[in-house]
Amino acid sequence: EAYKSKLRRHHEDGSQSLQMYSHLGHLALDDIYTETQLHALPTAADEQPLVLTLDTLLQPPPAAAGIGADVGRRPGPPGKDVVLLSGDAGSGKSVLVQKLRREWAKGAAYAEFEFLFSFSCRHLNHVRKEICLRDLLFNNCCCPDTCPDKVFEYVLRRPDRTLLVFDAMDEFRGDMACGGGGGGDVAMCASPEGAAPAFVLVANVLRGNLLRGAKKIVTSRTNSDVKVMLETHVGRNVVASGFSKDAVMAYLSKRREGEGVASRATEQLLQSDPNIYSLCQIPLYCWIVSQCHGLLRQPQPPQHRSAPAGSPDSSLTITEIYLSMLEVCLSHSQPQQGQEALFGASLPLLRRLGSLAQKALLESETSFSSSRLKEHGLTEEDLAYGFLIKSQSYRGFGTEDVFVFMHVTFQAFFAALLLVLSADRSARDVLGHFPNFSRATPWRRLAPACVVGWQRRKQCRKLTDSEKSNLQLVSQFLSGLLSQRHSATLLKMAGRRNDGALRRKRGALRAHLRRCLRVHLEDLAASVRLTRRDMAGYRGHLTCDFLWVVCCRVGGAGAPFHLAFVLQHATAALSAELDNNHIEDLGVRQLLPCLHKLDQL
Repeated sequence: EAYKSKLRRHHEDGSQSLQMYSHLGHLALDDIYTETQLHALPTAADEQPLVLTLDTLLQPPPAAAGIGADVGRRPGPPGKDVVLLSGDAGSGKSVLVQKLRREWAKGAAYAEFEFLFSFSCRHLNHVRKEICLRDLLFNNCCCPDTCPDKVFEYVLRRPDRTLLVFDAMDEFRGDMACGGGGGGDVAMCASPEGAAPAFVLVANVLRGNLLRGAKKIVTSRTNSDVKVMLETHVGRNVVASGFSKDAVMAYLSKRREGEGVASRATEQLLQSDPNIYSLCQIPLYCWIVSQCHGLLRQPQPPQHRSAPAGSPDSSLTITEIYLSMLEVCLSHSQPQQGQEALFGASLPLLRRLGSLAQKALLESETSFSSSRLKEHGLTEEDLAYGFLIKSQSYRGFGTEDVFVFMHVTFQAFFAALLLVLSADRSARDVLGHFPNFSRATPWRRLAPACVVGWQRRKQCRKLTDSEKSNLQLVSQFLSGLLSQRHSATLLKMAGRRNDGALRRKRGALRAHLRRCLRVHLEDLAASVRLTRRDMAGYRGHLTCDFLWVVCCRVGGAGAPFHLAFVLQHATAALSAELDNNHIEDLGVRQLLPCLHKLDQL
């Protein structure tokens, strides 16, 4: 009982405040927490997705609730004790885990579990020595003050009373995450006293070789290797899809409580642009908008504006949101400088951060030791900007302090900045960070041309799902940074002497995107094998001058917003048929600047 109380105090103290994505402050978790939408994926074709909350995450489906008392709260078939919680980067998985810890510590939820052990896989990457199950449990959380052997024996004897949580499983570096096609050749470890590398130990816990019967919750980014690795052990797949529209406003009202003017300004910003409203359904983006709403509301200078106000091209993009956040963090240390001077003075810092971010992402690494930071020339003054934060360190394992970027998406952003701003990074280096760009093994680049031609297909290195996910983040920022609308900002950062290099990179990227689009459309056309009879019903939709925009589950002004984007780039007058689309006032405001492009509505 003494250890149970100590463990609850440990989790309550550790989850009391929510560290902001930068280390410029903390917020009380109970004051700021907003529910994220959770949906359990159906296991059969005739089932509907089940809406969940934090309290019902482990409850069995309604159809299985009356199977028997031995099922308890475990979802899925017996023996499948893993709940896999997946979602896009920034969808609130880690915050949900923190809230779960706090609710358990206060006795408000999951009271049937006597023990809760929570692990961050990005931190376990830095445990270099071999450890046993006792080390994993006690050194990670807290060690019993008395009779540790008896406590450990009780945990082994009653694993059904234990809840294990593994956060950011896709950021685990090791054979279980990227080797053996999903971890098939991870060594077996079934002895509680046996020592093994941390990732081997975790893999065996999740597969039931250790603590069989314990409940496990695993969080991971969407489309990672984790789902394949745990496919036969997952009893429920849950998707975190971010905030609902009501939750967006609820979160912003909590963030701006006591700041009436700022709160109203942020609300007006969201209502004026459906694009940024949809972005705010991702909790991370919602936080950034609340942080730098003042910059986001500033009108763009006329000489840099490529589209009239109110048109789709004048709306905010993800890249602009991150650039605004970058300016906010830099200005904390240099508040009196203008944007051009601020970016120019910070260029060495951005290059150091980009060097660390880019090299680490290629190695699927998202956490760093102090010595790794020194290798890239990062100092204590650099850490003061808040882009890198000190995370929990595992003194029980004898490791160094662990540092992470404020979010993995910021790591991808800095990697993209380095590729764009550095004169020594060529256009091919930029394209090499796109998942669909052909890659070769190092020896192939040195091989004679005849060997290359013979082995071209055979020797191309296949990317893992985790690598694809990391490259996808980088490529999205590369596309945004090298777009024409950000050319002036990049010149401020890189200097006019690098204008030629920026133009070459922008041209290479445009050519690559054109090739990808052409290949995609050709593959799409080839995959639609319609007979003459099949085409009869689609004759009006399969002509060269007809664009069929299908919007699924897009509410409010989403459909007219996408139509306005197409009209903005149309070179000739068009006819539009809106059928039963819901336009609303916001949709009308989006379409009004484009009405001159229509000859029939």
